[in-house]
Amino acid sequence: MTKLDEKINKRQLLKEKLKPDKKTGDIAKLLNIWLSEAESRTDLAHVLQSLQDNRKDSEQLPTRCKIIVKFINKALQTNQGFDWLQATDRLLQDYHEFGKVVPADLYISKYYCLKTFNNFDSEAEDCLHRAIVLSKTHEEKIKAYFVLSLYYEDISEYKKMKDVLLKCEAFCREESRSEEYLARTWVLLGHYYFRRFNFAESKNYFTQAQSKLELLCKHQNYKWLLRTLSECLHFLGRIYFEEYEFIKSVNFYVKSQKILEEGCNQNSLTLDIGATAFYHLRLGQVLEAAQIKESVKYHYDKSLQLFIERNADPSSLVHVNLALANLVENESCLARDNYYKQEKQIKNAAEKALKTGYHRGYLMALVQLLPLYMKNLKIYLALKVVWDILMSNEFHKSGGIIFLLAFIYKIGLKLYHQIKFNFYKKFRPNKILRRCPCLEPKCKLNNK
Repeated sequence: MTKLDEKINKRQLLKEKLKPDKKTGDIAKLLNIWLSEAESRTDLAHVLQSLQDNRKDSEQLPTRCKIIVKFINKALQTNQGFDWLQATDRLLQDYHEFGKVVPADLYISKYYCLKTFNNFDSEAEDCLHRAIVLSKTHEEKIKAYFVLSLYYEDISEYKKMKDVLLKCEAFCREESRSEEYLARTWVLLGHYYFRRFNFAESKNYFTQAQSKLELLCKHQNYKWLLRTLSECLHFLGRIYFEEYEFIKSVNFYVKSQKILEEGCNQNSLTLDIGATAFYHLRLGQVLEAAQIKESVKYHYDKSLQLFIERNADPSSLVHVNLALANLVENESCLARDNYYKQEKQIKNAAEKALKTGYHRGYLMALVQLLPLYMKNLKIYLALKVVWDILMSNEFHKSGGIIFLLAFIYKIGLKLYHQIKFNFYKKFRPNKILRRCPCLEPKCKLNNK
């Protein structure tokens, strides 16, 4: 029997299994099947049909909720967020119709669906506050606070983000069996200090989280934390990039992606395409800084391809477009042509960020535009950009003058690391990155 025949037979069996039986309770039994099915191997169209078939049965509300929560990751990774949002809204409507208390997890699932379409919707924040109110256990409340802190990070409300994380830490201290949640809190506090350019404090939190997560992930019960460990390592890679420790940076990125893939395989989860796209983007940035031009374009293009494949939100594409603006497509082009090309791409990224409310991305674009104007002696335009920076929403939300001082400190620190890097290039070449360490076959060909 060929592989094609096997696939056809499997589909036929699945269709037979999905045929609704007139016997009482058979449709409900079918609904329960999905709770034992692996996420990565399940066809969501059949799951949605089962959810719809059970709408009139009030006893199946908890099971439907568990299924929504279980498959939310796959729905978002396979561009089915809208269908899942509709299914979630229908379930919420049924909970209210039957007069039942809505589980906190259902509102968190709705938030994830809304986030796919608009990171900054007030309805999304309302879902998280409802989840907090409806939480019955410390674990549920901590989970809701985690997601709320990430929402505040997205909209640059850093003070609110820190306040929420301190609540999380307090809850974790109260609960004796919450080491995994304490580790996740440290990861998010690492996020907070990274956004504030306090890389020393950020590294401290990420390193603590790494140690605890690696210890926990050795046990089978905590394999679900591999995704969090991957995120932790990814940010450590970003910090080492800021310190011009390029070898350490790429090693953390590669290890992070390997653990992400391992975690998805072990838990039968759909691979997080967004995280994979950011892996290629960040790796490309290190290779660009290390002047390994052969591999840079490959990783940037791969990142863009994955973001488009995932139908990513505009904020993700802003990062890629800003990265691509630094590349010179054709070395024979005149410097003036390259200048106009870079300016256009950065401005497009800035406009896209502003339209979608991604204020951090808008500020990133302005900061990238400023040295371009300075380098090309466009003083009037440079001064206009400085004014736009000072008037930007992100600048004020980040603390205004305090943010500016932190940014100036970051520039000074970067100059120090750059001088150290140039010293290593001359006297300690073993500390210099020479080639891309990833295992991508096409990238290896570029390095030959």
